[in-house]
Parts: sequence; C-alpha cells; structure tokens
Amino acid sequence: MTHDISERSLLKPFTQAAWISVLLCLSVFLSTTAVEPVDFASGDFSLVGELQLPDGEAPLPAIIMVHGSADSDRTDWGKYQPIMDRMLAAGFAVLCWDKPGVRASRGRLASDGEVIKQRASILLDGVEQLKLHPAIDPDRIGAWGISQGVVVVPMALHEAEDIAFVIVVSGPGTDGIAQTAHIQARKLICRGYSEEVAKLAEISLSGLPRSSTHEEYLGHMQTLIGIPALGYKASWIDAEDEWSPWDLSEGSTFNPIDVIAQSTIPVLTFFGELDMQVDPVQGFAAYRQALAAAGHPLSAAVWIEGAGHTLNRTQSGCTDISARNHVPEYLDKLENWIRSLW
Repeated sequence: MTHDISERSLLKPFTQAAWISVLLCLSVFLSTTAVEPVDFASGDFSLVGELQLPDGEAPLPAIIMVHGSADSDRTDWGKYQPIMDRMLAAGFAVLCWDKPGVRASRGRLASDGEVIKQRASILLDGVEQLKLHPAIDPDRIGAWGISQGVVVVPMALHEAEDIAFVIVVSGPGTDGIAQTAHIQARKLICRGYSEEVAKLAEISLSGLPRSSTHEEYLGHMQTLIGIPALGYKASWIDAEDEWSPWDLSEGSTFNPIDVIAQSTIPVLTFFGELDMQVDPVQGFAAYRQALAAAGHPLSAAVWIEGAGHTLNRTQSGCTDISARNHVPEYLDKLENWIRSLW
C-alpha cells in the first residue's frame, strides 16, 4: 500500500497557535543576548551569577530572579530559561545568581525562619549591584519570585523601596509557620492519607510552635505522634518543667500579604489550580484582597487551571513532571504584563 503524502497534508496538523509558538521560539533563538558574569558580596555571602542583556537601547529595565527554597543554580538547572526568554523578548535584562552554597556562590543560609531575612538582604544588595550597571535603568528594576522567593521579595520591600515592580509565582498567603504546616499536610495527601487526617496534622503543625501553655503543646504533640508518616516520637515530648514557649524568628511569623496590601508598586501574582505546596485557593483570595487594598491599576492576580507549583502541567500536583513544561497561558500573560509596564 502506498500513501499519498501531499505538502498540504504535512502542514495541516499545524494550527495557527502552533505556528505562532514556533515563530516565538525562533525569534528567541535568533535574537542576540549578551551574557555577563556577575559577582558581589552580601554580608557573609559571596554571590556569583550572570546578567543576560537583550538587544535594545540602554538604559534597560531589569528583572532579578528570586529562587524558591531548594538548592538552585542561576537558572534553577535550566528551568528558568523559558521564563527568562520571555523577559528578554520583552526587552528586559535578567539577573540571577547561584544560591549560597550552590556551584560558584559561597556561604550557608540559615535553616530556620532567619533565612528569609538573609535572602532579602541578598536581594537588596543585588539590586544595588544592578543599579551600577551602565546599561540598566536604576528606576526600573523589578523582582520575580517563586515559592519561598515570594516571601523573600515582600521582606525586601518591607526593608527598602528600591524595587519598581514585582512578579510572584505560587506564593503563600500566610506566614511561614502556617505555610510549613500546609506543605507537610499536603505531603500526607500524596502519600494516601485522608483529607481529615491531613487537616488535623496541619492544625497541630501550625499550633505546636505557637503554643502558649504546656497543655496546648502536649495536645499538638500527641496528635502529631499519632500520624506515623510525620516522624514525631513520644521521646521528643518535653516535661512541663523543661518546656517553654518557642522563640519564633521574624521570618517565621512574617506574612507577605501585610506588605503587599500597602505596596504602591505594580504586582502580578500567579497561582496554579493543582499546587500542592501552597494553598492556591487561600493564597489567590488573600492576594486579590491585598492588591485591591493597595489599588495599583496594573496589579493583577491570575489563576492558571491545570497547573502545579511551578505552573507546569500536572494531573494531581503530587507527581513531579518537567518544570520546563510551563502552561503557555502563564508565559503569555507574564510577557504581556511586563510589556505593559512602560
């Protein structure tokens, strides 16, 4: 049997949307992007990364990429590049560095809530470094942050007024204690526990560090010990004469929503429907309310259906699939929004 494969039949499967995607990819590939090494000090940390500069007339607007909590290099092992490409296509320079202790960067971040303050200071020092570059407009430097980075960026805004706009992805609408409790509860769901058990765990995980009495502390510990997957042990329980309320760091109790609600700069935020690391419903509602209170006309909260924590396509949010497989709606809205800024 022979098949008559005409030129028309070869082209037919490519819809108009597909051709547009191909042309966008070609335009990024063919564009000229200069890459410059960057290194700077911030307190006890030494940061090394790169500045990607698009074609365009200086001074250019710029975006600093702010990592989540995981160990990440300057492009998060390549996951950021599709996002950076959209920023570059819109005429924005992009700066990102290896996190402390990763690849070329030196230093060790705290393992508790203090990490938020440390990273906010690094971000602000990065802004100062970028302001010195002759190709960058010092008044048009913004920040893109994901996950823990969404807490870092508002902390930096709380400390200084040097950030001109903010893009936040999959960020918590609560403080660090509640967010940590939520992550652990969602992990139980992914391991087959019921919503009822996960909710009990979340209440006690959030309540344990806030306990003001030994009786309250003991109740939360007993609940957590009763859920084996959490790993709590009876031997960990402090006797009443040995126990005292936890000394919570500012980073643990910091709520980014409080800063966003008073911000005067444009803010764009994204939430994925199937995110299992933050509560997208609570976060989306909290950010919409905060952005309405702040009142900037360009600010917006965007809901992305079928997307996981990194706004990649996912079936349940529990399984890790390529974080490079971003939902196109996210990349399109991101690029269109930053183009609208100036």
